[in-house]
Amino acid sequence: MRCPKCKLITYEGNTRCPRCGEDLSALVEALGPFYKFSTNEIFLKDTLIKPPPFIGAPETPQPSEMPLPPLHEEPPEPETPPLRQEEVSPPPPERREGVLKELEEALEEDQG
Repeated sequence: MRCPKCKLITYEGNTRCPRCGEDLSALVEALGPFYKFSTNEIFLKDTLIKPPPFIGAPETPQPSEMPLPPLHEEPPEPETPPLRQEEVSPPPPERREGVLKELEEALEEDQG
């Protein structure tokens, strides 16, 4: 059904337009519902499966049986893994002198 004022397409059972509030009761009476069905007309009602008798409603605890959470619980501190101790041996003297020469050359290039 379409509202004559704002042209909104709405459910045929609405007596007022949800957008503009226009009274649609005259349209509802004139057009009538698209289809009225009763509970006897449910399609495939013979195929509905009933649950076996041993399946009941789930048990829900009563509010008095449910435990209350603590009021001010502090979060546990995260565990940090222990630090590994690694032994580092100094570079051999010839490598150390080579690195020092490379650094001195780079420094001279930057300054020169």
